[in-house]
Amino acid sequence: MARAWEQRTEALGSVIRLDTAQPGLRVCAPLEVEWAEKHAEKIIDEAVSVWKSIIRGCEA
Repeated sequence: MARAWEQRTEALGSVIRLDTAQPGLRVCAPLEVEWAEKHAEKIIDEAVSVWKSIIRGCEA
């Protein structure tokens, strides 16, 4: 959520390909594209970190 401090709760988009070396950000909020592009690296890094913590116990 790009503007959580404004108490807006629309989805920003999603991070795809979390299980690859090249995850990507897909933005579904047209008014937030510029903000998302500016912060894409941090958003993707956080999503990858969360994904890794979720799958940590699943790897054999």
